[in-house]
Amino acid sequence: ALPIYPVCLISVIGGLCKGASFLLNDLLRKLRSLERRRSYTGNPQWKAGKDGAKGVWLWKTPFLIDVLGDKVAVFLVDTEFSLDVDASKETSVKLSALSMLLSSYMIFTVSTAVRETDLEHLEMFISASEELEIAFSLRPDFQSTRLNS
Repeated sequence: ALPIYPVCLISVIGGLCKGASFLLNDLLRKLRSLERRRSYTGNPQWKAGKDGAKGVWLWKTPFLIDVLGDKVAVFLVDTEFSLDVDASKETSVKLSALSMLLSSYMIFTVSTAVRETDLEHLEMFISASEELEIAFSLRPDFQSTRLNS
């Protein structure tokens, strides 16, 4: 039988060329270091969405990380092009909502200059998360979600 672990999905969402791939590559290195309990010097490459593919991308294997003495399977998720200006608003909202519903943590990337549309997206994410919190009586448990380094 395969071992069963709690799952944590870390989702990165943002517009095109806003640093998501850079952040995901950095997270890959950090998670590999945590998993192996030593510094990871390799060069993993987040390559979601190459050749113009769009959608929700999941790193192929989980990282088994020690959290307060127990193992947690951590996955990285990229909602590729969900906030692309060429995408329809309906598509953007659906991909963003799917990412939000699946994720334990959602990171919203923006460029160095915050635009009005960035603030509108942030407002949409906050509003949707508040609605979900009320609808499902959700409360974050910050004590059990800290990663040991």
